Amino acid sequence: MAESVAPEKLIRKIATAHVFALASAPTPEGKREGIPVVLMEAMASGLPVVATRLSGIPELVEDGVSGCLVEPADAAGLAAALQGLDADRERGIALGRAGRDKVRRDFDLRRNTTRLAALFLRDPGSTP
Repeated sequence: MAESVAPEKLIRKIATAHVFALASAPTPEGKREGIPVVLMEAMASGLPVVATRLSGIPELVEDGVSGCLVEPADAAGLAAALQGLDADRERGIALGRAGRDKVRRDFDLRRNTTRLAALFLRDPGSTP
């Protein structure tokens, strides 16, 4: 099980990073994570991300637009994506900006809860 990190420590670590990598994999029982909050946090901070194409991650990270996706258990693909971002820092900056914009636009808690509440409160006889 992953160890919990204090928010202040995580913010300091993210502030010194150039890229964020999350190599998710299913458990031996086949369990998978949905959309990892830590990945959302890294993107919200403007870091370029490299993550595995698994579960809900592609809903958050659009390959080549808001980050880079590799196949699960593809160590060579992960290394190549990281090396590519190291070699092309401008691309990393662009991916980081796009990722930050994506999280702000699509995963804003206040906006999404307002939308959800409106759906619950909507007249059942009305059309969507």
